[in-house]
Amino acid sequence: MIDLASAPATLEPNQRVYAVGDIHGCLERLISLHEQIAADLSARPVEQAWLIHLGDYVDRGPDSRGVIDILLRGLPQGFDPSFLCGNHEELLLGFLDAPQNGLLFLRNGGDVTLRSYGVDVQSGENLVTARDRFLAALPKSHLHFLRKLSMQIVVGDYAFVHA
Repeated sequence: MIDLASAPATLEPNQRVYAVGDIHGCLERLISLHEQIAADLSARPVEQAWLIHLGDYVDRGPDSRGVIDILLRGLPQGFDPSFLCGNHEELLLGFLDAPQNGLLFLRNGGDVTLRSYGVDVQSGENLVTARDRFLAALPKSHLHFLRKLSMQIVVGDYAFVHA
């Protein structure tokens, strides 16, 4: 067992990291987490605080679109935000780039993600057509966000990835 009290990884004094992972389209839970994190920072202020989102923003939950909206425009104040790419974002981007291979995305919650953008994929629908309808509904800011996600971030002695 690792003795966490003697772990060699550290941050500089007066720094803190908050990491949030696997939101999966659950907007209300994300908002609640952000409120709790902001309250903690307010109660225990530091000079520098990071808010790292570890990926899997989309799929399964009912409001992937709302989650990305919040990540783009609704973060709590006082944080250096970072956004990592999860495997579900990779599946979504794979669907956009090669829709003929999109069944894995759709079967892993991608169908719910598309519905959150107002796109309902019909049984037997051509996947290129479904992708094109999704692209028409997907705000450019969301596409840009998804394409610019990082694979890792290092803060102090810590490396954050979606694993």
